[in-house]
Amino acid sequence: MNFTTLFSGNGSQITTWNYKATGSRQLLLVSGSGCSTVANSLITMNIMVNGTVAGSIKVWANPANQHMAYISGAIPLALAPNSKNTITLARGSDNTYLDYNDYYNVTIIDQ
Repeated sequence: MNFTTLFSGNGSQITTWNYKATGSRQLLLVSGSGCSTVANSLITMNIMVNGTVAGSIKVWANPANQHMAYISGAIPLALAPNSKNTITLARGSDNTYLDYNDYYNVTIIDQ
């Protein structure tokens, strides 16, 4: 079983990493923060694998213009062994705003 932290830091743009799977089953662990410019709205971060949304992390933002932590996500994957893949974090809604005050952690467990 391999544990790999793909990213731990801050950023304001769509971020993509390359990942080579070693096993046939993976668990992607994602956490982070975001902001909404509109009160009472859902903010969302999509987690994309090879260009397709594999899951998302979300939080309901009651206040506007306040950075909030998303509810962390655990996303099961079934990537082919030795396959080359891309993992991308992207805004999941028009209300979601990201800047350098937002932090993310992306870890994959590969078995």
